[in-house]
Amino acid sequence: VLYPAVPRKVIRYAVGLHTNRLSYLRSIRPGYSRYAMDMNPGPSVTEEEAAAAKNIVISRKAKLQSADID
Repeated sequence: VLYPAVPRKVIRYAVGLHTNRLSYLRSIRPGYSRYAMDMNPGPSVTEEEAAAAKNIVISRKAKLQSADID
């Protein structure tokens, strides 16, 4: 366990906040390296993951634009 003093629920919440930010989603590119919680290199971003991130960005952007119109 990397951070034994921090409850798993808190870590999951914090990671979720970070990985759902538009700035993070926009930075995802196929082949880019990711890092594990212990800062060791993790698996590279796949084409599918990059496409999914791009779709989320497009969806959120459309949602924000439609909210501005209403």
